[in-house]
Amino acid sequence: MSHSAFLVNDIILGYEAALSISLPATELIKRDLLKAGISRARFCLAGITLDSSSTPKRFDLSAVAEGTIKIDLTSLPFPSGSYLGRLVLYTPTSPKGLVAADRVKVLIGR
Repeated sequence: MSHSAFLVNDIILGYEAALSISLPATELIKRDLLKAGISRARFCLAGITLDSSSTPKRFDLSAVAEGTIKIDLTSLPFPSGSYLGRLVLYTPTSPKGLVAADRVKVLIGR
């Protein structure tokens, strides 16, 4: 099941590339993520997986209470093209992870 409702994100390789994902305001998201707190985040795009437990500086979770998560994609070896990403968030109440955003469309150019 997809919970996503966001805009296409354009990333230009070689420049500062921050991806901003707005989480939908569903009860599931509010209950599990905003109240319990996020213990880990994982984002997969174009065969590359970023995990906040191994690269915490790439994830800005400071605005999660407002429903926004920012991910720094700067200097990652993405090929040019159009891709669909997936954001999985982990909380104390969802230790196996919750797909918070599926099919995040990202256009990567040079």
